[in-house]
Amino acid sequence: MQARGAERSALEDDTLSQLRALYVSHKDAGLQVVSKLQGLESRVYEAVYPKVSGVVVLATCNRFEVYVDGDENDALDGIRQVVGRFASEFRISRGVEAARRILRIAAGLESAILGEPEILGQVRRAWRQAREAGYTTPLLDEVFHAALLAGKRVREETGLSEGTASYSTAAVELASRLLGGLDGADVLVVGTGEAAEGVVAYLCSKYSPKRVTVAGRRLEAAARLASQCLSATATSLSPESIGNHYDAIIVAVSGAPDLSWLSGRSQVIIDISLPKAVKDAYGMEEVEEIVREAVRRRARHIPEAEAIVEEELSKLLAKLRWRAFSPALEALNAYAEALANMEASKLASRLGVDVERVRAELRSFYRRLLHPLYTAFKKAASNGGIPPGLAETIREEYLKKLLK
Repeated sequence: MQARGAERSALEDDTLSQLRALYVSHKDAGLQVVSKLQGLESRVYEAVYPKVSGVVVLATCNRFEVYVDGDENDALDGIRQVVGRFASEFRISRGVEAARRILRIAAGLESAILGEPEILGQVRRAWRQAREAGYTTPLLDEVFHAALLAGKRVREETGLSEGTASYSTAAVELASRLLGGLDGADVLVVGTGEAAEGVVAYLCSKYSPKRVTVAGRRLEAAARLASQCLSATATSLSPESIGNHYDAIIVAVSGAPDLSWLSGRSQVIIDISLPKAVKDAYGMEEVEEIVREAVRRRARHIPEAEAIVEEELSKLLAKLRWRAFSPALEALNAYAEALANMEASKLASRLGVDVERVRAELRSFYRRLLHPLYTAFKKAASNGGIPPGLAETIREEYLKKLLK
């Protein structure tokens, strides 16, 4: 069964013929569908891995993506066992297009907020976890390594991630604008999830608040988040545990709790929860305006970022093509070595000279003789100019000669 809206690449490349991306994202299925798949990563690994050579699952609040080295129908069957009817929402990219997709994601080009900085770390964690669990293959490792290189270069060489363009960082910037800065401020952060983590990280890296208090429904989660900031402490999320006045309160919670009791404890309350937990707080409308300002500035750097993605994709293809041809050259080199050894024994015996010296001269001769051929093959492999099957044919022919 084919997934809905399966994409076909106009570019075909044998080196990536086994790569597939099966995905649901905010762009094609919407956040409501993506939210239904949250927390299913381990079950997808268990269902998909036995059916393919390798798999990496990338799950964020905006996407659920399964990259496999193997057959797409087998992978989709495994996904269907876990997600049921939502399997029909998955789209598929193949080969070069699948590789291009993960490179664009790592670069921030496919994010809900253009250039979001968090996605590069999320890609890195997903790959690392899959590798540590033994789920990856050399192909997947090379593809994800290229994705991280592309993402890193985009952040270092372009302005695609400049400014405040995530809701977490935009909430902090809104508080700063309203207060005239946050240095020396007493700030309460309510929540312990990904959005709250972004608030704390940005607040403590850009500003020097006098005190940061992290409040959560689970004290241990609040303490974990507070440990990331030197000036932060943790407390329980209750009217009794939280102080009566803060310079700013930033709320980022899930589950739609009623936190109206926070009203009056600060003149600046910003709530980026959906739905809002504090009804009279500044909300997403004000935060999104700051995000839109940054995205407009970032959009000017899209062509530069896309050029980097294509450059790193070309490097990946060249590397994989050369790797695919390497066994043929190894067989050719082994034959030349065997030929040098055989001829050296004959010449040394006939001329009455030291066999090791003759062998060394013949090895040098064959290396110099074959070097232009190696160079030509490497150039051809890098630009895709070697016909499919040629590498295996060369390897087999020279292996036959070695066995004679």
